[in-house]
Amino acid sequence: MSKLLSKSVFFYALIIGFIFFGVCLIQAFDTSELEGTWKDLHQGWSLEFNGNQIKIKSPNPQLCMEGTFTSDPAADPKEIDIKIKKSAGPQYQGLTSLGIYKIDNIMLTLALGEPGNKTRPQTFSTSSGAMVIVVTKLK
Repeated sequence: MSKLLSKSVFFYALIIGFIFFGVCLIQAFDTSELEGTWKDLHQGWSLEFNGNQIKIKSPNPQLCMEGTFTSDPAADPKEIDIKIKKSAGPQYQGLTSLGIYKIDNIMLTLALGEPGNKTRPQTFSTSSGAMVIVVTKLK
């Protein structure tokens, strides 16, 4: 009887482990919190998230770009990787910008590293060389 109980406990623990792993995986690739249009009317920034697609419009035409992104909202701070497909600066096409982000109510703060740089910003500060963007979610 104890062998049967032992196998049952192992089986149930395995099932629970798979469920927990699945939930964590779904959270790690959930992009819905970023979905929509975010703007900074004072500085001229606009970010549009649609599924895994992103469009960034900037007051500086050289910083406008389109591409795909993945995010990890379970990380601390939350992480985002933007793979640039189109860019006004052709030197950035095909490169990935590593970044972090936070959402506070309707405010999104992004800190993005130079495209192609393998180091992710650790803080929301330009002193580390990151480009920091603060935008508001449009209704």
